[in-house]
Amino acid sequence: MTTSRGPATVLFLVAAVELLIGVGFLIAGTIAVGAALMLGGLLLCWLGMRFNVRAARARALRERGVAGTVDWEFTPSAGAAEIERAVAAPAPVDPAEAARDKAHILATGVSGTVRVLSAEFAGSLDERGRPVYSAQLHIQVEGRDPVAGPAVFAVPLERVSVMRPGGVIPIKADPYDPRKFAADWDRLITP
Repeated sequence: MTTSRGPATVLFLVAAVELLIGVGFLIAGTIAVGAALMLGGLLLCWLGMRFNVRAARARALRERGVAGTVDWEFTPSAGAAEIERAVAAPAPVDPAEAARDKAHILATGVSGTVRVLSAEFAGSLDERGRPVYSAQLHIQVEGRDPVAGPAVFAVPLERVSVMRPGGVIPIKADPYDPRKFAADWDRLITP
């Protein structure tokens, strides 16, 4: 993901120069060279627009922050699935609704576990005063292929000891939307 608009700006400038030179060659009668330069300029414009879109997505992700829930998007691969990206959901408008959604997943969800591959305190607290962690996770849900990838989420203070490599967190997954998970902190056995 491109994190700034700098590369797109450079592509647009180079494209503009190529287009101008291509027009000059067309006017001079060298049609093949002019057409090739103009085609190259159009390709660079297209790449610049794609870079701008990716920069906007990265900026939106940074600005939105973390609400403590993660929306997983994954694609199946040979034997396992890899998470393409984990997008933090925007802060819920109604905290009661978010709590109902979590309670629904915990009551009706499919059991699974998350193994912490690596974790680091993100340096902030959520709205309830819980520390927010940035982690690499391996997720196994009954009847589904395992997935692995990054996540950012809040952890109850009395459960932070699990946020180390090898730590296991019990979860429930939404039976109809496999991208939605809820940590089942009450089932976690702490030393």
